[in-house]
Amino acid sequence: MTNDKTRSQWLHQKTQAEANGGMVAARHPLAAEAGVEILKAGGNAADAVVAASFAESVVQPVASTIGGGGMICYGGQNSKPQTINYLYEAPQRARADMFPLETGAGPGLFGWTGVKDSLNEIGALAAAVPGSVAGLTEAVAKFGRLSLNDVMKPAIRLADAGFEMDWYGSLMAGIHLDILRRYKHTAATLLRDKQYPYRPRMLGTGDIHRQPELAATLRAISRGGAKEFYQGEVATSIERAVREEGGILRADDLASYKTISGPAREIEYRGYKIYGQPHAMMLYALFINVLSEFDWSGLSPDDPRRLHLLIEITRRCWHDRYRYNGDARFFKGPWEALASREYAALVADTVDKKKRTSLDRHPDPTALTPAAAKAKVSPVKVGDSRTVHISAIDSSGGMASLTETVLGNYGCYVTSDTGVLLNNGMMAFTPMPGHPGSIEPGKRPATNMGPMLVFDPKGQPFMTLGASGGRKIVSAVLQILNLVIDHKLDIQAAVAYPRVEWEGDKVILDARFPHTVVNDLISMGHDVETRAEDLSTFEFGNACGITRDPSGLLKGGVNPYQATAAIGFNL
Repeated sequence: MTNDKTRSQWLHQKTQAEANGGMVAARHPLAAEAGVEILKAGGNAADAVVAASFAESVVQPVASTIGGGGMICYGGQNSKPQTINYLYEAPQRARADMFPLETGAGPGLFGWTGVKDSLNEIGALAAAVPGSVAGLTEAVAKFGRLSLNDVMKPAIRLADAGFEMDWYGSLMAGIHLDILRRYKHTAATLLRDKQYPYRPRMLGTGDIHRQPELAATLRAISRGGAKEFYQGEVATSIERAVREEGGILRADDLASYKTISGPAREIEYRGYKIYGQPHAMMLYALFINVLSEFDWSGLSPDDPRRLHLLIEITRRCWHDRYRYNGDARFFKGPWEALASREYAALVADTVDKKKRTSLDRHPDPTALTPAAAKAKVSPVKVGDSRTVHISAIDSSGGMASLTETVLGNYGCYVTSDTGVLLNNGMMAFTPMPGHPGSIEPGKRPATNMGPMLVFDPKGQPFMTLGASGGRKIVSAVLQILNLVIDHKLDIQAAVAYPRVEWEGDKVILDARFPHTVVNDLISMGHDVETRAEDLSTFEFGNACGITRDPSGLLKGGVNPYQATAAIGFNL
């Protein structure tokens, strides 16, 4: 399915992985291999996603490191889904007005304007308290079968012995080379001879990238647990690196970091049960419940009427998400109303099935929860980011879904002498006082991450799904859910299927849709722009997932335009 038949186009596809013994899907093939290695060693799905995540921190630091944060959801046939929220949070010395504003400063990655010198994105002031090590080690202790030492062996090996650099790693290092060189420990850790990108395989073997300092840190964590990161020499080294660059993150911030864990929240869709981290799923519930209000039968995946409905539903849901997406511990929003079928019906009632309409009739969720009516709200934008998603299903039907990030490319670019590259989580806050997303000590910023587990109408494990891509995560996951459940596509076909995105009032359509679809959407009142996805772009999110049928057959679906890989094995 191509847009322009008058010229050649470079289209990509991947085969669907199938196996019955276990499977892992991850953003980097070496991370997927690490997860499968742990499954074969007797680990379960939780062990596998943690092993893959630690491996990702070695092989793809542009997207995820142990200096980041994320969420995990785990459950299976005999265990009710549980979650761990280990997102990054603002240091205790953070202030709502900590980033100087100036007229004429360009928009940052998350859409904010006016931050001088991009200090909320680049440099030590942008570093939030990392949660990855706390969350990953807790997941192994609570859900896993193997020891932490065993689960971390693949990552330690990759850091110690090194790995052959891939083309994407070389590309991203080259793109950000000027900034990577600014920070001495970052240059020493991530660049060849502290100056150049490691070269990928071309005519012969690519450069081998070794990270001995990171290997030593990972080895300490594998033996002593999270305290080896949040206390002692590693914590001291992180504070030292941040102080040298003028940041405010301190060792006492690390020592006081806590995860947020507990039962997953449930959403029902067409008889399927969808589970995820409670606060994230309250807002995903809005999207899913509104989707439930419409009959998708008779609409093919490329039917303009289907795409129109997706656009109109999502425009309305984003209207609420921008206003209420934040840390529920600090901001009293109409959470239960947003997650209710009652409110979804009101939203669905404003959708015209034949044409684009304004949001003038959009309902007010606070009317359903009077206690929240006085909450001060204003739009909270959450933009694009560099993130990884990892899915795993083991032979007994245990499922795990993990999404983790350093936010921007290479986070804040600051690395400690113990090999820890830090996130730039402070950029996800509103950089001015008086907003739900404003900076407060200990607060966690808004996020679009929502790793999911799906059980079929009979209560059997069915799918683990998620994506990376900042704001694009939500639309990617929802469209794949719709394609798998409502249109019965296999997971690879669903993940690879052309998607639609939204940027303000503009509709971004995958260029693989035919001209007739574009013209029909324009006739319905949409402002449409087509964009082609290729190996160096990131237009529609990077999703991956695994499904399980009643016989136990596992199928993996991954992005055909990224290195993302699904790897399984047979019993």
